[in-house]
Amino acid sequence: MTLWMNENKYDVSIKFFTFLVSPFLALFFGLLRVKTRSSFFLFFLIFMTFGMSFSVPDQRTENFNLDGVAYRNSFEASENESIDNYLVDLEKYISFTGASDFYHTTVNFIVSRCLNNYHLMFLVVSIVFAFFSLASLKFLVTEKHFTNSLPCFILLYLFMTNQIFNINAYRFFTAAWIAVYALLNILLNNNNKYIFLLLFTPFFHGSFFVFYVLICLYLLTGKFLNLWAILFFISFFISSLALELFTNILDYLPVALVNKYYYYLNESYVMQVNEGGSGYMWVKRLFEFVARVSVNCIVCMFVYKFKTCIKNTNCQKMYVFLLILMTLVNFTMMIPAFGSRFMLLCLPFIAYIWLVCFKNRKYNKYLYILGIMFLLHMALPFKVYSLPCVQYYTWVLEPCFFYASPLYLLYKYIVLF
Repeated sequence: MTLWMNENKYDVSIKFFTFLVSPFLALFFGLLRVKTRSSFFLFFLIFMTFGMSFSVPDQRTENFNLDGVAYRNSFEASENESIDNYLVDLEKYISFTGASDFYHTTVNFIVSRCLNNYHLMFLVVSIVFAFFSLASLKFLVTEKHFTNSLPCFILLYLFMTNQIFNINAYRFFTAAWIAVYALLNILLNNNNKYIFLLLFTPFFHGSFFVFYVLICLYLLTGKFLNLWAILFFISFFISSLALELFTNILDYLPVALVNKYYYYLNESYVMQVNEGGSGYMWVKRLFEFVARVSVNCIVCMFVYKFKTCIKNTNCQKMYVFLLILMTLVNFTMMIPAFGSRFMLLCLPFIAYIWLVCFKNRKYNKYLYILGIMFLLHMALPFKVYSLPCVQYYTWVLEPCFFYASPLYLLYKYIVLF
């Protein structure tokens, strides 16, 4: 049951007047009364404004190597692409002989027909990202246990770790929110129609074909809780085996997927990404290890307290799927851009289970430690896995975003650009 807070016209007016003055400032007004419909609509507008204002140079440099540059270049190169070429690429995609996903190509083709302005492209992808992320967040915020308290805001942050900045690499992270939204409907509302939406996620990013396997495992083996608890614990220690296993599987995959995964499974690339490096790289590796251990410790607590806290609640199905997903995450952690990215999908489920099954219990002290870790990660000059980092926001936003009206930003980035 959806439980929104009551709100008056004055409260709504203040929020949207503030938005017209500064979307950045309006974000804090929305958080003050986050359990309201108007706040969610406000967040949607703020995310759109962020997408419109997202700015990257036209060339990668040593100091600016974000994926957004490649997406901008690809978009601007698609201006003269004909519909015939698009249909040929679509046919290849459907027959598994072309690209492993097609969302990126489709966005480029459609938006470039309107305007060859990469800000418009990021605006469009931010709308899709915002819709599914906020539709997912609604499950957490409208839960009766959610209040305007520090533990709940820490859980909100944990749930929303896949933040709007990730339109920088929008294919995977949009697919991630679509998958989370579909799974929340399947696991909490018992609405199995959303399996079709889940199966559509590979259109957005090819790596989500793995969810075909995960769903089958859940449907066929979801009753064996003890088995998955054991596999979860074992998976943390055997991730080195994943590289060899996945490399052997490549020969049996369609050409489109082989081309995509060969680069990521190449041993030299894996060693390059996972090696200790020099300078502050060892510090980054340390923070990554701490983040991974922290997430696994939380899931271990869920396993230990399953019978007393989770069993026979509406979170039991979610708990089972979380074990399956975390087993995959741990097992594939050595594969760059796979295990660490999919760990991000686990965090919304962890946050929801904690809210429903561990809220108002002695475990809140662990949440405060988690909150301190998040603040530390945000302040670092580098990203820990795909966790949020304030410095990256400053790279893609010009100073005017933080004080200007959305009308000015619309004129600057869409009309005048």
